[in-house]
Amino acid sequence: MLIYNSELNNFLKKNTTKKNNRENNTTEKLVIQELYRNPRISISTIAKSIGKTRQTVYNALKRIFGKNKIDITFSINKNIYNIKFIVLKLKVKKQPDIKHFVNMFTNCPRIFSILEFLSLNMIQIIIFIENYNNNFIFCPCPKIINEIHNDSRIAEFKIDPFCNLISPKFIAMMNQNNKKYKITPCKYSCSKCPNYSNGCPGCPGTIFYKKEFFAI
Repeated sequence: MLIYNSELNNFLKKNTTKKNNRENNTTEKLVIQELYRNPRISISTIAKSIGKTRQTVYNALKRIFGKNKIDITFSINKNIYNIKFIVLKLKVKKQPDIKHFVNMFTNCPRIFSILEFLSLNMIQIIIFIENYNNNFIFCPCPKIINEIHNDSRIAEFKIDPFCNLISPKFIAMMNQNNKKYKITPCKYSCSKCPNYSNGCPGCPGTIFYKKEFFAI
């Protein structure tokens, strides 16, 4: 009878783990490729396409989502829902200060994108606004605008209101169903905002939101 010593056992375990990791990575890549081609594809169809079992594909999907490699997003046609965009351009005096202003908007449910220009010490924040009672209400609220404008770390601050997005047609939306907070992600209360009393529907992430976004 062959008896393995502890070093040999450890060696075999490491090699088995490496082999499994390589196989898992290959399967994950194949699954992602199939999802890229058709996001609505079923697990069974993926399994048949890549020559794996349904359970193997299911396990690969669990790993993929667990590693945050991909996410499920909800996209809407900006033309049907008459979406407009506001662009905020912030240039800071010192590059490390960019993080502060990025954090102000990171969790905003109206964010479309945040771009950073390292060589210019600048960020560009694109916010979407919906049509409410046949009006587009300016966003973000005046308090945030004033805070940014008066911040000593800001070198330049420019706002381009009510821009049209040419492409893409569909835009990904953040989750807006969790309307239970009184304070917005940017740490302000809609009830104290002058825009809110003047017809703004409020922040989609709070209890103050006056409408269901897709009630058209």
